[in-house]
Amino acid sequence: MSRNDDATLDAEERAFVERIAADYAPPAMNEADAAAFDVRLRERLDARPRRGGVWLPALVTAAVMCAIWLGAGLWGPSDPPRSVSARAGAWETELLLGSDMDAESGDEGGYLPDDYSAIAAVFLDG
Repeated sequence: MSRNDDATLDAEERAFVERIAADYAPPAMNEADAAAFDVRLRERLDARPRRGGVWLPALVTAAVMCAIWLGAGLWGPSDPPRSVSARAGAWETELLLGSDMDAESGDEGGYLPDDYSAIAAVFLDG
């Protein structure tokens, strides 16, 4: 709860908030205690180990990417994959496309719009 919410509180709620704030308030410090506190705080902050910042994650990421790039040749398939049209036999093509498709279009692949024919040519014909 912020101090701006005090306007919406009634007297009983305001008294409760003030009691809680008084219970959790730090003890009052004189100038010598405040100076000693500041010195101890500065020592703790200076004693913290320095972090690597973004260099450590960046180097780890670069090392992983280099390992993947260099190892990609080792993990690749031994035989290059054949195109789908080379693997499909005549009966498979007829089963999937049907014989009526060639008869309707007059030429192979003419039953698809131009955009789809280009995509089919790239993926199916290699």
